[in-house]
Amino acid sequence: MVRLDAQHGNPNLNISSEDVYAFFINRCKEKLHVILSLDICSNILRNKIGLFQSLMKNCIPIWFSEWSNSALMDISNEWLKDCNITSETKLILPETFVQIFLDSKILTANIYNNSGEKYNITTSSYIEFLRLYVDIMEIEQKAVNEKKEKYLTGLKKLKYADNQISRLQENLAAYQLQLKIMSKKAAEMTRQIARETLEVERASNLVRKDEKIANKQAEAAAVLKLDCEADLAQAIPILEDAIQALNTLKPSDITLVKSMKNPPDAIKLVMAAVCVIKDVKPDRIPDPSTGRKLIDYWGPSKRILGDMNFLQSLKDFDKDHIKTEIMVKIRKDYLPHKDFKPHVVAKASSAAEGLCKWIIAMDMYDNVAKEVAPKKDKLEKAEREYAQTVAIMDEKKLEVVRLEKQLAQLNSKLQEANKKQQRLQRTADACSRKLERSVTLLSGFGNEKTQWSKKADDLEDKYQCLGGDVLLVCAAISYLSPLPTVYREEALDRWYLMVKHDIRCSNEWDLTNILVSDGNIDLAGLPKENYFKENCIIYKYCYRWPLFIDPQGLSKKWIQKTTSKHLLVVVKYGDPNLIKDVESSIESGKCLVIENIAHQFSHSFNNLLRSEFVEENGEKFVLFEGKKIVYNDGFKLVLITSLRSPNYGCEVSNNVKVINFSLTKSALQKKLLNLVIKTENPLSYEVKILRTLSDSEADLLEDIKALKTLDDTKKLSEQTAQAIYIPDNVVSTFDHLEKSFTEFSHYSSSLFVCIDEFCRKKIDFDEYEFLFRREKHERAKMRERMLERINHAKNQEQFEELKNDAREKIESLEGLDCFIGLKRSMDDNDLIWNAFLSLENPEQHDIPVFWQQKLSSFQKFLLIQTMRADRTKECMKKFITLELGEKYIEPLEIDLDELYAESYCLSPILFLSRNNTFPLSKIEKFAIQKKFINKFRYISLGDAQSYLAENLIREGQNEGLWICLINCHLSKSWVYDLERICEEMTYENTNENFRLWLISDVSFQLSDELLERCVKVIYEDSESFKDKLLISYKDCVDDVSVDDYRNYSQLVIRLIYRIVCFHSVVIWRQKFGGIAWNNPFDFGEHDLKVVTKMVSNIVNIYDSDEALGYLIGECCYSSQFLNQRDYEVSNILFHEFICLNNDNLFSYPSKSDIHDFIDHIQKLPFGKMSDLLGFNDIILYRNNVEDYELFSSYLTSINTIFNDQFEIDDIFDMIDKVLNILDIEIETRVLIKKSIVYYMMS
Repeated sequence: MVRLDAQHGNPNLNISSEDVYAFFINRCKEKLHVILSLDICSNILRNKIGLFQSLMKNCIPIWFSEWSNSALMDISNEWLKDCNITSETKLILPETFVQIFLDSKILTANIYNNSGEKYNITTSSYIEFLRLYVDIMEIEQKAVNEKKEKYLTGLKKLKYADNQISRLQENLAAYQLQLKIMSKKAAEMTRQIARETLEVERASNLVRKDEKIANKQAEAAAVLKLDCEADLAQAIPILEDAIQALNTLKPSDITLVKSMKNPPDAIKLVMAAVCVIKDVKPDRIPDPSTGRKLIDYWGPSKRILGDMNFLQSLKDFDKDHIKTEIMVKIRKDYLPHKDFKPHVVAKASSAAEGLCKWIIAMDMYDNVAKEVAPKKDKLEKAEREYAQTVAIMDEKKLEVVRLEKQLAQLNSKLQEANKKQQRLQRTADACSRKLERSVTLLSGFGNEKTQWSKKADDLEDKYQCLGGDVLLVCAAISYLSPLPTVYREEALDRWYLMVKHDIRCSNEWDLTNILVSDGNIDLAGLPKENYFKENCIIYKYCYRWPLFIDPQGLSKKWIQKTTSKHLLVVVKYGDPNLIKDVESSIESGKCLVIENIAHQFSHSFNNLLRSEFVEENGEKFVLFEGKKIVYNDGFKLVLITSLRSPNYGCEVSNNVKVINFSLTKSALQKKLLNLVIKTENPLSYEVKILRTLSDSEADLLEDIKALKTLDDTKKLSEQTAQAIYIPDNVVSTFDHLEKSFTEFSHYSSSLFVCIDEFCRKKIDFDEYEFLFRREKHERAKMRERMLERINHAKNQEQFEELKNDAREKIESLEGLDCFIGLKRSMDDNDLIWNAFLSLENPEQHDIPVFWQQKLSSFQKFLLIQTMRADRTKECMKKFITLELGEKYIEPLEIDLDELYAESYCLSPILFLSRNNTFPLSKIEKFAIQKKFINKFRYISLGDAQSYLAENLIREGQNEGLWICLINCHLSKSWVYDLERICEEMTYENTNENFRLWLISDVSFQLSDELLERCVKVIYEDSESFKDKLLISYKDCVDDVSVDDYRNYSQLVIRLIYRIVCFHSVVIWRQKFGGIAWNNPFDFGEHDLKVVTKMVSNIVNIYDSDEALGYLIGECCYSSQFLNQRDYEVSNILFHEFICLNNDNLFSYPSKSDIHDFIDHIQKLPFGKMSDLLGFNDIILYRNNVEDYELFSSYLTSINTIFNDQFEIDDIFDMIDKVLNILDIEIETRVLIKKSIVYYMMS
């Protein structure tokens, strides 16, 4: 086609392939249109235009402004064209759609102005709004009609049962009368069968007697027959020989004899005998000599020989019936003849010989037959008698058969009658049961008729209100899913009033129960609050893949509980196996959960997020990472981000459905107030009853299973209603207990929010709940202990609130009544005030003039903090010490007992250090204390150690060991495997004594899920040099046993103390950055322990102080400094601290015990820190000011934690409580009005 176009339609034009390709390229350039769509909702547009300036030069920019209201209404009219609603509603809805859309944009704009959180409402949300309305309206209309039909069907069935009672009673009476008649007939028939049965038995007996006689006759005949056969057996061989002789004759032999005219006498003799035995008459011929007639058998002999069947006739001769006179003649005239011998006759003819043998055989057989004849007569007689007996017996048998047949017919009639009677009886019984069930049904569910009628009417009214109800539901799903609960409630209340004015709505509107098709929402571990039920509904009906905002991990656990394990794949964004898991999940139709979604993610997901498919050969494909993957319709995608307020652009918001699953304070408070509240819902029984009535297709009164279900359900519903009734005195007791614990639950939930928001510490909700109810063995004392802790916690809470309020910078102190005249006093006594403010530590001195007596401790703090910002930290310490006690400013030491009690087998203990200080020795000592040292294992991670660590963890799970993983930050690639191992841990596969200790540097990047699971401990630097020195000294001497320490010389003990002081100064200087050291170094507490241990071993070896100083200073410390200036400074500091003859900065206690040194350190007056650290005063001043400015800027940047939980009056009440504790009289409302502007500007 391209070649023909290049030839301009002339196929004969000869052009080369290069010309065709050039033509194709030119035409592509002419026809190609590139359209770039850029997101205008974010700052990415400006960056892209700046990077690709040629876009503005070579492209025609088209800026699509906001859609007009008329355009929005036209779109809504098009969507509503086929919707099953009234025409009046169709006219009102488009304008309402637009109003809600515009109001939602105003709402998000206000949220952004107030809190800086940005939520995008685009036209895609508006299209989704319309689509949802049409689809959900159809679903809800169908659901309401079906539910209403169930109630109506139930009422019809009850009415049918009521009408059936009278008819059933009549039928039952008729059945009982028929049963009575049939019983009489059956009894008469039974008697007749008994009579005829006797007759049949008599006839059968006669037949059996005749049968015995016949058997005897048959036996006698058989004996006779055997005797006859035995006699005849003697002649049989002779007869067979004769027959055999006949068989040897040939037709030619017979013909030869026949052809003889004057045969020999022997032949004539034999042939005459044959004629005689065959009863052939002889010829009479005249005797030539006498003329008398002579008997001649030769003529007949030739005639019989001429018969073709002559031989066969001899074989078939009737030997059993030879006449006696013939045999007499044979025996008289022929057998005695001397020539009538076979051997004699054989000389004349072989044929005559055979005939001779046959005659002799017939004679012998006849002799035997004559002897057997009497026996045969007896046999024949016996057989005739037997035959007669059998004939008589057969007649009698026929008679018996006739009688039996007649009896069988009677029995059949009786059985048929019994069957009819049984069928009638069953019918009567069924009718009786049906009647009984009808009465039971009406008596048991008679009261429900009124309720069901009312509910059917309510559903009809509900159907009429669907237009407004579904509108609000769809608006919430489309626009409010990313918003916190307070904004949702505000928007829904406003929209409800807006919609109700023009469209009919339900009087009591609630998103969680307004949809009939929703059924019971499976929260599966989510807090039982409407906010989370709304999220479940939004997830169910959203058309785009969901993106959950879930800092606490609630949605992930919900998805895991509501999805089968074999259909769920959980992977983190950034996991190396992400692409592989996505492809396999798409093909196999699994639910894919991607965690840790950042602000942006790969564009390769766009086709999947937009559900853009390619169909080939009836299969759907999706393009992902340049591949075409077969798309399974069962595939689901869930995205989860742990960011609290992610700012996604319009592009992301158009592709996914953002749903906010952040934990609310009210949900946590309810959860902690009542951990387990489960009550039966009587409405569920009603649903079961209606479902049974509707699903029963047969006659309700005949459906036994349905009626049993109805009866059981009704009883259970009544039992439940009775069970959930609580007497008034019990209710009063419960109310009293609830009030007792409400303050505690409120405090606990506030503490969770503080930890989660203010401190930016991630804590798992399940972990917090576990900690809340961890002390199960002390449940009996729980209430008293909780109430006691509440009082103690109130002091803690006031301490936190006081600390936050005390840090606020007040621009104008004279705005407070207590500071009126302050400016004049400073002007009049400027020298005194300047001297006071020039002090190194003014907080330790009295305020000039009369202000020391006039101001309270808090007011003094405000004054010094305002005028000497560099002393803010010290002022705060002094104020806290005066008001709350010194323990609130003392450094907190790690209590492994407390950590161990807080942890459990599924919760790892994570140690994070900023200065390479790892508490392995402390953990080992703690294991010895707990008698677990034999079950304590540790391994240092690094190259090729991951496999060993995983096997060690598996072993610890099974055997209940303590496993310690050191240097986790050196095996960053193993983080995903470690997280997988922790996720696979359950109570079933993990020994309750198992503990996993993780030790790492703070640079170790752990996932949010693993952080939530861990009990976290951070080794922070101390707030003061004294605290740092004290902690370092304790850590250093903790590893030394009491006996070893006593064996140390005074030189060693004091040298260890000086080394600790020098080490603390070197580390403390790091706080000042490049001013202290040019290049950072990697000193840690383990280095200090190595040095002190080395000193204790070698101090007695080297007598020279210079050698000892060189070994410690040069080898252990100074050699670590790469910069020359740092090297020189470290040497100077080392000689100042370590040289034993220099005792200006530090002194020794009078005794050399460990506790004496600790008390000595606590009482040391360090004086100027600048002299101690080798700095100028200006450096310390600037550092303190920078710390204050950083702290102040952080306070002004964070949002108010409880901005969605408290009204302004609550804030006033809280401030009044604090002021009452401080005993300060201040008009809080006036103060806030004067100070709030300055605070926001600072």
